[in-house]
Amino acid sequence: MSQLRLIKTNELIINENEKLGEGEFGAVYAGKYILTDYHNKKFPVAIKVINRTKNDNPDIEKVCYFVK
Repeated sequence: MSQLRLIKTNELIINENEKLGEGEFGAVYAGKYILTDYHNKKFPVAIKVINRTKNDNPDIEKVCYFVK
């Protein structure tokens, strides 16, 4: 089984002008992942920004698991 790496928000650049899609839980934007292990090389990625409310749907955990 592959390992997951926790990505910090300061390692991401979100292009809010390039929305790729939107769904029940949030929007997906084009962005860049800055890999500091490789001299700050930037890789294109899709970044899901999840809508948070005080009545969060318990299915949000399923979405997070699926996205990973």
